[in-house]
Amino acid sequence: MPHGFIPVANVASVEMIYSYLGIVAENVFYVQKGSPYTLAQLQSLRGTVDTWDSTTWKRNRTANATLTRIRTRARDTAGSPAEDYSLPTPRQGSRAGSFTVPGNVSYSIKLVTGLAGRSFRGRLYFIGLNESCLAALANQVSTAWATQVVGDLNTLLSVLASAGHTLGVVSYRTGGVYRSDGLFTTATGWSLADYNVDSQRRRLTGRGI
Repeated sequence: MPHGFIPVANVASVEMIYSYLGIVAENVFYVQKGSPYTLAQLQSLRGTVDTWDSTTWKRNRTANATLTRIRTRARDTAGSPAEDYSLPTPRQGSRAGSFTVPGNVSYSIKLVTGLAGRSFRGRLYFIGLNESCLAALANQVSTAWATQVVGDLNTLLSVLASAGHTLGVVSYRTGGVYRSDGLFTTATGWSLADYNVDSQRRRLTGRGI
């Protein structure tokens, strides 16, 4: 259902945009602080996320999953500051493996807030699995890899907090109706629902991000 811009006070979105097996795929998360984000603050936020990916997150994904851009946007108004940053050198993942799974094959990790309901939980669909991420039962990921992924995402939460950003979940709808203002709820952490492999049909070739 089409809708206009929905503001979220003092919140910024961060899009991590990847090239993966000839498609574009992305993960999006939200942060908040005590006042609207300026362009300089978005650039600092982008630097924090970029460093985390370079030092920590890239180890979880195959070399075929390349981080190409980080796009940040203040969500206060439709005309708020934004930056679309292209990495000078696209960053490949460093997870060793010889077989990369198709683009729609993923694994989801929950972002929780301590409150029940769809408005109060988020989800990240991982980009860049290979066979080394999987368990012997190949429709599940390995417990060691999944534990590492959740730990690295919780490192992101801590790194962001140290830089003055609160990670959280944004809800744009309730009861099937769009809100006039988005609702931000502070996250308590990332967690596993299970070890089962998931699917994102939009990441099939020709379907779009």
